[in-house]
Amino acid sequence: MESLSWIDYVKTKYNMPYLENMIYLLLLSLICSVIIYLSLYFPVFHTALIIFVVLGIAIFLINNYYKNLYEENISHIKERMKKIDTIIANLSS
Repeated sequence: MESLSWIDYVKTKYNMPYLENMIYLLLLSLICSVIIYLSLYFPVFHTALIIFVVLGIAIFLINNYYKNLYEENISHIKERMKKIDTIIANLSS
């Protein structure tokens, strides 16, 4: 019998499919709060925080752009494959 991790156990017991995302969000908010707290005392952290926020937003926007571009290309390829399937079906009958 396969042993489950505690995350899988909680996900199945309480029907929480997004438990991992919630844990990641909690850790991210904890890290951000520590950085904001340290930025009150050290200006270097404040500058680094601004740079990382700008980089994070840029990475998110670039990722969404290429994801949408990929989905459009995949849908175009699927349409072409359906047309090819109908042509092959017509030729074989």
